[in-house]
Amino acid sequence: MTDLQTVAMQGSTGLWHWLQAMRISIGFTTYQTNRLFLVGCKADVRLAVNERLFDKPMGLYVDGNRLVMTTRYAIWQLENRLGTGEPMWIVTGFMCPVSVTRPVI
Repeated sequence: MTDLQTVAMQGSTGLWHWLQAMRISIGFTTYQTNRLFLVGCKADVRLAVNERLFDKPMGLYVDGNRLVMTTRYAIWQLENRLGTGEPMWIVTGFMCPVSVTRPVI
């Protein structure tokens, strides 16, 4: 996982408005660049894109406020740590400002 590649992203027209209207964020992995991406909305009508490096991230599963991801040798659990009433505009973890990442297995 030492070969770090630069990744450029550009959102489609209307993506921010759709994410905001649905009140959702999108998570996806790139096996080739070893990244987990989380895309959500900022309050200033810009996309919030957060990336984390993992060793060969693959499958994603959402269960309530948890995001579970498989990697080459581990299963990771990311948990939503938003406090009650905190807005979900900034994504720096799984739909939240602070997330806990730990290998489950």
